[in-house]
Amino acid sequence: MMALEAEHPRLRRLRDWLLPLLVGGVALVVYLQTLLPGTGWGDIARFQYVTRVWGIPHRFGYPLYIALSRLFGALPVGDLAYRVNLMSALFAALAVITVYLLVVHLSGSRVGAVAAALAFAFSRAFWGQAVVAEVYSLNAFLIGAVLFILLAWQRSRRPAWLYLGIGLYALSFGNHMTVVTLLPAVLYLVLATEPRTWLKPGRVVALTGLMFLGALQYLYVILRAQQQPLLNELGPFSWGGWLYWMTRNRFPGQFFGFGLGDQVDRVRIFLELLEKQFYRWGYILGWIGAWELLRSSKEPALPGAARRGTLQGTEPFAFLALAVLGIAVFGMNYGGITFRIYFIPAYLIFAVFAGCAMGALLDLVRG
Repeated sequence: MMALEAEHPRLRRLRDWLLPLLVGGVALVVYLQTLLPGTGWGDIARFQYVTRVWGIPHRFGYPLYIALSRLFGALPVGDLAYRVNLMSALFAALAVITVYLLVVHLSGSRVGAVAAALAFAFSRAFWGQAVVAEVYSLNAFLIGAVLFILLAWQRSRRPAWLYLGIGLYALSFGNHMTVVTLLPAVLYLVLATEPRTWLKPGRVVALTGLMFLGALQYLYVILRAQQQPLLNELGPFSWGGWLYWMTRNRFPGQFFGFGLGDQVDRVRIFLELLEKQFYRWGYILGWIGAWELLRSSKEPALPGAARRGTLQGTEPFAFLALAVLGIAVFGMNYGGITFRIYFIPAYLIFAVFAGCAMGALLDLVRG
């Protein structure tokens, strides 16, 4: 088969397209079979309804989510609630594909990529969010896509990848503001890859412009609040009230309200939740993969490392590690009942680590 692919590049390209689509398709079929068939409760019902009235749901307004759910709400299938649930399933499947792409990019192992993508697809927390109207499957897709695109830029140094990655990152703020936890990782990768980036006026202007365009999404929240839609949890617009919402001051004590002694317990909870997503062997593979990615970034750790196209330098590992750290620290210091769901992007990255470990182990077995 490998010889056949070497003789037929088109076959190899076809496989590279079909495998991630197949993995995402498998996940989507299962999500559709387990999809919430109608109206939900609490926030789920709110997100199913808000698109119909162009409303402003709680906290940040979620302008990107509302715009996308408006598009899905026009589909000629089921009722409105089902259509918005369907949107979650589709973006969840796309998030699964980003796991596959990340593993292949980092390790070259398609077997590891398939296993990691499916493990993430059916992890407890993520699967639960993939079948209801919520913002977290879209959030996972956006984060996974940003990670992959920026790593593609780190390898190729093509400015188009950088602009696409930063543009998508700016856009993701319109879905869930917790993506701010990726900012240290993004800044690190940009500066570590091209330290003189900020000395290039054209690039600085372009990147700043992309971030500004992303921020323009919130004009929807400002303008729509003044029109008093049927669902408007922001209330009559004022700059002070908007800042109150955006900084979450309406939830005093829920952010970074834990003492030093509590932090140890929160770390324990995070690690336990991580293990529950992938069970014992997946959990172990994740840690092995993180170590292998760090080690192989310094020098080829296995005979197959050169074949896998191991990235040089520690930037990819440090980038992903900083992303996990930011997500985990925020989630561990949030006192609300939804803090477990905030860890989903960290689970995505951990699944990538596990896939890299499987690829390394397969290379070791093959000699």
